[in-house]
Amino acid sequence: MLSFSQAMKNTLTHSKHFDFKGRSCRSEFWWSTLGLYLIMMGVIFIACFIIYLFRIGSADVGETVAEILTLPLLIFFLLYFYAGILMSIRRLHDRNMRGWWYLMLLI
Repeated sequence: MLSFSQAMKNTLTHSKHFDFKGRSCRSEFWWSTLGLYLIMMGVIFIACFIIYLFRIGSADVGETVAEILTLPLLIFFLLYFYAGILMSIRRLHDRNMRGWWYLMLLI
């Protein structure tokens, strides 16, 4: 059983980023899911706070900052979505199921 710090270390620094093969134990899956969710919520909070600070002075500046932050946030969410797919497929492999079962969630 992995601890939270070990699971996050494996998720963020391990070579499993582009590996659809392999397995993820239950604790690695859930701790990594929790950690990635907390990171996502932190990024959203920081982005909203930055936009709010710039909207206090002038609405035009706030809209410009919001437009600037759109692309980095979009890239972050795509990477988050990709990491979630990878973790789910490796978890299915741990349950002796093929990764294609993940497509059933999309239907």
